[in-house]
Amino acid sequence: MAGSGRCAVKLSGYDKFSREAFPFADARPFTDALLAAFGPANCLWGSDWPNIRATRRLDYGTLLGVFARSVPSAQDRRAILVDTPARLFGFSGA
Repeated sequence: MAGSGRCAVKLSGYDKFSREAFPFADARPFTDALLAAFGPANCLWGSDWPNIRATRRLDYGTLLGVFARSVPSAQDRRAILVDTPARLFGFSGA
């Protein structure tokens, strides 16, 4: 699916699949693999709060910090946070 360029993946849910506490370091290989396979142009980020069966509230700042450590390139972060969602959802002015 990743090679087709016709689908996107959301990078989120670290606290749901990580076996470690914050900052969920064991989730990093999964993020790396998704980025390598899909590329930033087909990745999005989401906090999962409040709609995805969140068992507890996690602060957006905390989650964005995990995201920033997982995606160290500012250019890639912009693609994931701004450019990809704008393209996929038809937002103008991005």
